[in-house]
Amino acid sequence: MIGVRGVPGEGVPVGGVPVGGVPVGGVPVGGVPVGGVPVRGVPDKAGIRRAVLSRRAALPPETRDRAGRAAADALAGRAWRKVAAYLAVGGEPETAALLAALGEREVLLPVLLPDRDLDWARADGGIARGPHGLLEPQGRRLGREAVADCDLVVVPALSVDGNGNRLGRGGGSYDRVLPRTRGWVVALLHDGEMIAPLPAEPHDAPVHAVVLPSRGLVRLRPHPSDGADTSTTGAGTSTTGAGTSTTGRVT
Repeated sequence: MIGVRGVPGEGVPVGGVPVGGVPVGGVPVGGVPVGGVPVRGVPDKAGIRRAVLSRRAALPPETRDRAGRAAADALAGRAWRKVAAYLAVGGEPETAALLAALGEREVLLPVLLPDRDLDWARADGGIARGPHGLLEPQGRRLGREAVADCDLVVVPALSVDGNGNRLGRGGGSYDRVLPRTRGWVVALLHDGEMIAPLPAEPHDAPVHAVVLPSRGLVRLRPHPSDGADTSTTGAGTSTTGAGTSTTGRVT
């Protein structure tokens, strides 16, 4: 069991699921205070980050644990073969329950590089604090491309909108990582941590789904393994941990 905390790169989620352009339990925009920090007018990325981080700083540990259990329930029962995940830090949904529930699967954890890109190592090789002050896997480094054949890539975020646009901490680590993988990309959020819509730039890498404590796995964008089925794009379709396929894709 991996019961540790710490995330390289840009971790921390925020939001609520927007339906028809209206945030549902999400971070309000347009001048409404969020966690005591107003986001005025049309929010920019920096303003959203400040608001979300302030809100997160006030969350009790049991809220993190609840979100972590929701992630384990939503994801661990599926037929993933190889998973890339992370070690949660600060106000992020806890990832220890998910890592433990993944059991004997091959699980990779990130290592922050000097250029803010991510290397990867297996989670079962031990954990220690690295040069950036973050907990990191201690196994053999597998290279930046190690995520290419992961079935599932679990990522931190500050917020995600209904189109799958993801807001991180601004380091760009996962915007570099995600174009390398063919797997499902899922962000872990607390309830009330989606914003509709998020400002997005061409280099921003989207996610396919989020996990929310109140709704479980919520699909936002189709994956190539869906074939022609794009009926759930942007619709915020909720599923439970029972939708398992032999390929590990989200069903």
